[in-house]
Amino acid sequence: MTHRYGFGATLLAFVMIFAAVPAYAQPFAVFISGDGNDVNNCLTPATACRTLAQGQTAVVAGGVIHVLPGEYVTVAITKSVQIIADQGQASISGSTSGIDSLFAGIMVNAGPSDVVLVRGITVDRHGSTGGGGIALVAGGALHVENCTLVNAGAQFGIHFRPSGNSELVVSNSTIANNAGGGIEVRPGAGASATVTIDNTRILNNNRGIAVFNRGHVTVRNSTISGNTSGVRAAQANASARIANSTISGNQTGLIAVRGGQIVSHRGNVLTDNVNDGAFTGTVNQL
Repeated sequence: MTHRYGFGATLLAFVMIFAAVPAYAQPFAVFISGDGNDVNNCLTPATACRTLAQGQTAVVAGGVIHVLPGEYVTVAITKSVQIIADQGQASISGSTSGIDSLFAGIMVNAGPSDVVLVRGITVDRHGSTGGGGIALVAGGALHVENCTLVNAGAQFGIHFRPSGNSELVVSNSTIANNAGGGIEVRPGAGASATVTIDNTRILNNNRGIAVFNRGHVTVRNSTISGNTSGVRAAQANASARIANSTISGNQTGLIAVRGGQIVSHRGNVLTDNVNDGAFTGTVNQL
């Protein structure tokens, strides 16, 4: 008997072979370098890309961008990602042209459940006209670890302005010499912000920590010094809880206005400010 295989059988075989080839998957970890090039695949230090923007494009959501030593331009982050600079000096500078004219060195405008981690980065906006350090306008959470955020022109080291409910955690960082201020917490209409600041130095800014709207800030083991105002809570739903921290050498240590609350949870030093101000309440534990 003669068997004839027509077009249909050939097509079926082709489809089966094609289906067996796995689809391209974005890598979990990529590399960017001051010596990299955005035409590279970003997969190894030797084939690193040049910019944070290209690293974000290359990596899978929730993945890691390893930032090797170098100076980088500003970036808008639009998905969950970990930006980790643990291998030497990595910085974002403050030029005023092109992409560097963004509102912040790292701007997070992501989805409501997206989490962004930034670790080990220096953002120095010297020479910038109005640029801040790190900002979130949308996203589920922002974690800032071991970062140095300095010289923001008329802006804050960290702007936290979520359009929905969001969380900010700042740890082991230095936020200094920012003309606007150190950390601003200002959730949008109907949103709330939960903020934890731990083991962080907030020095020589305009405002040290400024809390508005439904911002709720906890400060632990930190130093707030040399600012025009140390901690300011404005509006009835704004609050700051402070423990084991030093607030000294500011023009005004504490400012609570329009119903804002600043509560001491033991172990604080409030002294040697031109005007210390006062906690609105004291409790024994945090």
